[in-house]
Amino acid sequence: MPDGQSRVEPVVIPAAPARPEEYDTATRAALDHNDRQAVRNRRRRPSASTRRGYAQDWASWAKFCATSGVPLLAVTPGTLVMFVEGLWTQPDGKRGTCIVPSTIDRSRSSTVVSARVEHSVQMEDGRAERRPAAAARPRRCSSSTW
Repeated sequence: MPDGQSRVEPVVIPAAPARPEEYDTATRAALDHNDRQAVRNRRRRPSASTRRGYAQDWASWAKFCATSGVPLLAVTPGTLVMFVEGLWTQPDGKRGTCIVPSTIDRSRSSTVVSARVEHSVQMEDGRAERRPAAAARPRRCSSSTW
């Protein structure tokens, strides 16, 4: 090649991904197996430590609601922001430290999960609404197990 010119490498454009109806038998079988496993795992009861963590996080939420005048089931983007801002200033178990960001994230998330699962609060368009009992998703666990 003459000086000043570089070699051109061919560009390989990958084929479009296969559509679900084009999957082969082995792929469909593997995906079906994954789906069954996911459903089975979803039905399992959370571990004891997860249930304890959710209960502690819901207790923190209840305390926040009581001190700030927010209704307990008003789990909305705005109230969650207020909750998280309050957690940033809370002292941690160690003297002179604050709650770490991962704990705050978990607390926010588990508050939303508890509102949805335990209290049938439906989150849509940034608003939380309690679902009527008839529309509530069937419970897989009794309330005493959480």
